[in-house]
Amino acid sequence: MANKEHQREYKRAKKQLHLSNFIFILLIAGSVVAGLFINEYIFIATAVLFLIWMIYSSGLRTSIKRSFCPKCKAHYNYDEDIDWDVVGEEISSSGQNNRVSQKLTVEFSCTCPECDHEMIFTKKFTTASVDDMHGYQGNSLDDQARKFFWSK
Repeated sequence: MANKEHQREYKRAKKQLHLSNFIFILLIAGSVVAGLFINEYIFIATAVLFLIWMIYSSGLRTSIKRSFCPKCKAHYNYDEDIDWDVVGEEISSSGQNNRVSQKLTVEFSCTCPECDHEMIFTKKFTTASVDDMHGYQGNSLDDQARKFFWSK
């Protein structure tokens, strides 16, 4: 019973990806047709729209991939199935804004609640930055880790 619910949830996420792809393809096709009859600037808008679509669909695909078990397609529960540890720290500065930022490398360990399959991967998060005007911007690592995983 639970496995069928996981399959439905996975299919719903995949349908969201396919629907967004379909909508963007229609918009791009409409822009190309309009560009043929109106002017060449619409082709530039089409190129921008295409880039936005590529970035969005790539992010959604990645989000689905990291939020579901690759074996049985069960959805990971962040609080119960995902553990993470900080495995590295990097402090860097950029010359343009004299901005100093702290990046933490986090190792995620996702254990499937259904089949006990374990998936391990790393991701870098920017957790703090200071600019030349001494403006501080801090980002909670826990909040970023939660947002990293697709949720209902």
